[in-house]
Amino acid sequence: MDNEHLILCGGETVKGAAGRQVLQLNAWSPTRTPGHVGLKISDLHEQFLKVAPEKFRDLLDIATYVYCADQATERGKHEAETFGKTWRRSFRFHIPVREPDFWNSQVVKQTLIDTVSFLSDDNYEFTFVAASNAPPIQHYFEHLAHFELKDMPSQVILFSGGLDSLAGAVTEAIGDKRRVLLVNHRPTPKLNNVHQRLKSALAEKSRRYAPMHVYVRINKNRELNKSYLQRARSFLYMAIAGVAAEMVGQKSVRFYENGIVSLNLPVTAQVVGSRATRTTHPRVLKGYENLLKLVSGHDFTVDNPFIWNTKGEVIEKIVRAGCSELIAKSISCAHTFTFSNEHPHCGTCSQCIDRRFGVLAANAEKFDPSEGYESDVFIGKRPKTEDRMMVALYVERAKTVANIKSAAELITKYPEALRALKYLGEAPMAGADKMLEMHQRHGKEVKTVLADMVARHKEAIADGTLENDCLLRLAYDSGPGLPYEVELPTKAHEKQEKRWEEQKESPNGYALRRGNKWWELIFEGKREIVQDDRGMCLIDELLKNPPEEPIHAVVLESRVDGAPVSEAFALLTADGSGVVSAGDKGVLSEASGRRLNGQNSILRTKMAELREIQNDETLPLEEREAAEAELQCLVASYQKGGKVSGQASLAAERVRKAMRRKIDEFKKAELRIGVPNEILKAFGEHLDKYIWFPSMGGNGRKGTIGSGGCYIYERPQDVIWKD
Repeated sequence: MDNEHLILCGGETVKGAAGRQVLQLNAWSPTRTPGHVGLKISDLHEQFLKVAPEKFRDLLDIATYVYCADQATERGKHEAETFGKTWRRSFRFHIPVREPDFWNSQVVKQTLIDTVSFLSDDNYEFTFVAASNAPPIQHYFEHLAHFELKDMPSQVILFSGGLDSLAGAVTEAIGDKRRVLLVNHRPTPKLNNVHQRLKSALAEKSRRYAPMHVYVRINKNRELNKSYLQRARSFLYMAIAGVAAEMVGQKSVRFYENGIVSLNLPVTAQVVGSRATRTTHPRVLKGYENLLKLVSGHDFTVDNPFIWNTKGEVIEKIVRAGCSELIAKSISCAHTFTFSNEHPHCGTCSQCIDRRFGVLAANAEKFDPSEGYESDVFIGKRPKTEDRMMVALYVERAKTVANIKSAAELITKYPEALRALKYLGEAPMAGADKMLEMHQRHGKEVKTVLADMVARHKEAIADGTLENDCLLRLAYDSGPGLPYEVELPTKAHEKQEKRWEEQKESPNGYALRRGNKWWELIFEGKREIVQDDRGMCLIDELLKNPPEEPIHAVVLESRVDGAPVSEAFALLTADGSGVVSAGDKGVLSEASGRRLNGQNSILRTKMAELREIQNDETLPLEEREAAEAELQCLVASYQKGGKVSGQASLAAERVRKAMRRKIDEFKKAELRIGVPNEILKAFGEHLDKYIWFPSMGGNGRKGTIGSGGCYIYERPQDVIWKD
């Protein structure tokens, strides 16, 4: 397929590469041969590099290859109707490393794959082989100083030169008076003077706490620049920062980015996958943290202190610290190729839009004059369709979230938010509430700035002299809604909200209510949000419809899926699994001996369900892999005539894993590191006591049929679960 790429790194070759899209990348070649990648790091002291562990050198190589492959391979088309459809690529990397056993271990490789796959929304495979020609680390780090540091940095932070990372440096060095190490990636020398000016300005402001700097340059052949998008760039940032942190004896790396961009709720349902960047998404940062823990062999943290701040609030931090003049020295524009001293910002990219709204919201316009933008963000022309659509959707999303009244409504409109809840260091419900409050503040900022701009340009609006494709015309002339046909979030939350209002719980109430990819849990009168998955559906069925006697997993699944129970029993009998329960014997006996009627229909339904599970990235990898394996088995059986052998045992194992995984997840849930989520923990213990142990035959209970795949809920007398 056009989006499948074989990436051969460090001079590796493989058999059977003919006919495939093969990309050669080599960071170890001393000359500019085809596929050459030059990796250089400056301003990092030689004493640290001499003791850099080999695992970190490997991490640096891997991150470099992933970053370069991301830029050297094109995605799908840009037409609006195909957004998110053809953008995902499949990469198969062959990389020589110094410690292949470590990188080929299951936990390390899976952590790497899960992290970068979610980061860029591409498919990754890695084959690591023992390096035979790895250069010494000094080959990468040239012209290094030969003196020792007097003041070691106490924190390593990522520094792009934009407003968010500038605010982070100001907070650490000037506000908190800490010595920090700023790590920066420079893809082009065009911005060298920009970073030097920021470095000097920060040093002057912070004096004895002047930050240290280390930057990395990636020099690659021109033919490797095919995509301007840099979804994998933060992975390279993390690798460089991780090496630097290890060298200076630190166990922490910090990204500074406002929460609106970090959480990055899609502006529309069409902007999915790789069209919505996840460079500092909480799930990505947790993946980085897990990877650095494995590579370093000790505790490591990767965080984003600005996760609950809007862009305007971030800029206010710079102003309050007395560093307003640094705003003009920062660069936020994504289109660095258009950079000029006269117009450092293009004014049309998403970063410029976000910057300009934030600056005005923080009342800092005099420190960021509009003349610095090649096209005025509010009244400048936007001849490209994609630029017009982007700014219209940016405004529309801000206005939408400003009017959202509850966390339930936010999650219903933007189910993508669920992907972040478990990684925010908060109870899911508390995290959802904070997410809502931040987006409401952001929406208010955008609406206030727009109102001010309309007042400022009221004469031009009245005279009709504004450009037809400028932001103000797009935002206001189109009337209600948008001037483009895009799929916007539905109002499904309204029905849910009404039902919740009608079903207020007593202090000791119990309820499970399903939303769009999430559940509202009421346990002993306390409310929490739980992510939707197969295990939750099975638990919900048992809690609300407790059987009088244990029922088999096949029957439980048939109830959840809405399949005819008699067909499910017949399928069970055809597989030779025997009696389910005393109450079911008659039905089984009646169905015994006859061929399953409508078996193909059940099979097709089950296959469709498995495909949905397999492609749902919100589910654990183990569950998706199990669904894929079962799907392959069913396809093979279907091709042989539709008879599905062993279906009952497959169902029993599937339900057992789903239930156990969910119960364990609840019992281990944390509000933040080291602080348990008491609501979910109590719920998990309830499930253990009244579903798992009775079903598995534990504690001397009657349900001694656990090994046969049967389940029961021994409901306490005072507990009634509501929908």
